[in-house]
Amino acid sequence: YTEKVTGKEVEQSIKEERKRVDDLNISESDKDEIKKELREAERDIRERDDTDNRQKVSNEVDRIRNRISELSSESKKEGSLRRYNEKLSDVEEKLKALKSEDASTASEIEDDLEDLKRQGARAEKDNNMGELEYLTGELSKIDIRILSASPTFWITMYYQLKAMPTTSYSNPMRAGELLRDAENAVNNRNLEGLRSSCVELVRMLPEDERGSISEIQAGITR
Repeated sequence: YTEKVTGKEVEQSIKEERKRVDDLNISESDKDEIKKELREAERDIRERDDTDNRQKVSNEVDRIRNRISELSSESKKEGSLRRYNEKLSDVEEKLKALKSEDASTASEIEDDLEDLKRQGARAEKDNNMGELEYLTGELSKIDIRILSASPTFWITMYYQLKAMPTTSYSNPMRAGELLRDAENAVNNRNLEGLRSSCVELVRMLPEDERGSISEIQAGITR
């Protein structure tokens, strides 16, 4: 027994699928093709609203719905792959630059990156986009490790913090001390001392001021 559908139900299904296809991140040609099929289905149900035709058009809408679901899945997969590969490329470039500043740390990070790349290859082979999205997040953590190991990164942060009025900090007197400590650390090439001073300075800033430092730099201090 097949439950009979009404013309209004079919038209409502067409509207829902039209909205779905509008929201899809797919080629315009694919969108146009599906929209054309939906227009034809809408025209058919309006021209002949009898039981047989309603069922016929309903079946056609079901077919279109399945096609949209397939395209949606493909779009999500492409998006996951693109984000992973873009982040991987970015991290590899930064790691290459770090090797000239701190070869030992770069080597440690490279080992972890190679392990992550093997996991990424398995996830792609298994079509596991959830795992690939997770690994993209892990790449972001490696990105932070690379940046935080780079003297250039912390020196840049120091100058950003130094340019801010001391009144921006919750404790201006302590901020002045920390800025002097950071300057000495820069002059003495004391990366650990510079990092420690910058982290404490950022924590003394209100949330809205931290945004001027940059999201990735503020993230290191959380």
